[in-house]
Amino acid sequence: MKKFISVLVAIALSSFVISANAAVPDEEWRQSPPPTADASWGILAQGIQQSNTTFAHPQLMSFTADKYEIGTGKVLTVKVCHSFAQSECPHEEYQKYGSPVGMCNSESSDCIEEVGATTSTGEKLTVNFVKDFPGKTGWEFVGDKAANLPTSGSTFLVDVPGAPHASGSLYLISSIIGATRMPQDAKFGPATLETSIWPVRLLTGTYDVYPESTDPNMYSGLGINSGGGPTFCEGVQSSKTQCAMPEAAPLNVAFSLKFKLTTSITGWLSGRISNVDASLTRDSDGTQHLAVSALPVRVPTIFGWVQKSQTPTDLARFYSDMDPFVLNMGNGYGKCLDPAGVVGPCNPKYWESVLRNPGNSQDGMKEFAMWLPLIKDSAAAAPTAWYFHNENGNIGSQCVDSQSQITGLVTTNATVFIPGPPSFNASEGTLDYKVLAPHFLPDGVVFQGTYDLLISSTVARCLYKFTSAPIKATVSVVSDSGVTQVVTTTISERDGFIHLAANGFTFSNPTIKVKLTQDVVVEPTPTPTPTPTPQPLVTATPTPTASATATLKPVAKKITITCVKGKNFKKVTGLKPTCPAGYKKK
Repeated sequence: MKKFISVLVAIALSSFVISANAAVPDEEWRQSPPPTADASWGILAQGIQQSNTTFAHPQLMSFTADKYEIGTGKVLTVKVCHSFAQSECPHEEYQKYGSPVGMCNSESSDCIEEVGATTSTGEKLTVNFVKDFPGKTGWEFVGDKAANLPTSGSTFLVDVPGAPHASGSLYLISSIIGATRMPQDAKFGPATLETSIWPVRLLTGTYDVYPESTDPNMYSGLGINSGGGPTFCEGVQSSKTQCAMPEAAPLNVAFSLKFKLTTSITGWLSGRISNVDASLTRDSDGTQHLAVSALPVRVPTIFGWVQKSQTPTDLARFYSDMDPFVLNMGNGYGKCLDPAGVVGPCNPKYWESVLRNPGNSQDGMKEFAMWLPLIKDSAAAAPTAWYFHNENGNIGSQCVDSQSQITGLVTTNATVFIPGPPSFNASEGTLDYKVLAPHFLPDGVVFQGTYDLLISSTVARCLYKFTSAPIKATVSVVSDSGVTQVVTTTISERDGFIHLAANGFTFSNPTIKVKLTQDVVVEPTPTPTPTPTPQPLVTATPTPTASATATLKPVAKKITITCVKGKNFKKVTGLKPTCPAGYKKK
């Protein structure tokens, strides 16, 4: 046993040296075991991975269980369906599906209508469809629009000669759609859509991808994936004879996809792209047309090990307060310290060394922040990505039904972020988005952040109680120490969305604050028109009554006389006029 452990340690040490020193592309970077035999904690956040790879090939599956509760129901039977017909997929059972969204053809229900590429100078590049990859697998299924179930498709390859990468100009378009249905539901719920554009090179060999298992014992609970078999391909997709290995994407080419979706897609779009332009329209029959155009980004990888005996106090205390089972979930290394000495797979909580991957959450971000000084605030790798997916989340429940539409998009090149839309900070009137990444790239260059926010104009106006007048925005990137960075921002409003982008900020753990404002239009107060006092309408001169006549005084009458002096004449008017000296009254 000791000899076996020594061999493991030797392998771990040699693997670490290879991982640390071998010059491999960032897209092919792989995690390594602890660098010593001592019990260690590790940390990993790659920031880029299409999680729904189980359904890189189409599958529609039906399950019976002792109770239809996600996670706790025990799976009793499993079968593969090729349609939603009652005879194929009994409607009193639980179902789930996943399938690539293929290039549109005569059989498509949900598909990609167009793949585009545009240079930084505005030149539209030629994009040629090459082939479905891998093509038919035998697991295809027919859709049912009434059940919100699409017809299955295939991932596919395109050639973009004007956007070459290190190994040619092939790109894999991988967009996976999926949803679930409980027995009491008439149709599948709103679907998830997870989309990537991968520059790839093809390796020739013997490969295979296994579907999810039909063995009930392979499921720990209803709704939990069994996991497929080995693929023998370390790339992003394979057929039986080819493996697609990722390459770095050109960062100055904007790639675009246009979708036609009869299956309902809702919530928020989140992703790893920048300079985003997106639109969403809906036909009268409910078909959605989603278009997304954006540049790829580099996303840093967080990775490192520390011996448990040398763990800083704050991190050690953080781990000591965590549930042991949750703490040790991850990749186990070294000895299994199970006190019962169980033969077989080690219970995760008994692994000697554990590589943690806490993911995108408040607690996860707190943990990653404590690790940044240990990894010298520097990334282990920084592969490129063009990726987005939709997820649940509502920026303000009083303003939108997140189950009825796509209400916005938020993207960043940060390694870690809080999933979903920005949170609405009512006290400050800001949309807050927490992000985290190493300050430096692997080559020591300071990592520059990107952030794009698209939010429904209707939702924004509801949140802020705005009118239909133009909206303005300010963006603040506030570090965890309270320092505000100056960033480059742009804002526009079109096609029913407010578009905002911020670029050039630095990490490690800032909060991006967006504040929307609107000039208050003060309507001039009209000058009131005075209401004239009514005047009596006189139709005749009234004859004074006797009493009125008695109170009136007689009006004195002026008279005019003519005065003469030789040949000169003067007229004098007055009550008692007299002629001036030298004149005589005529």
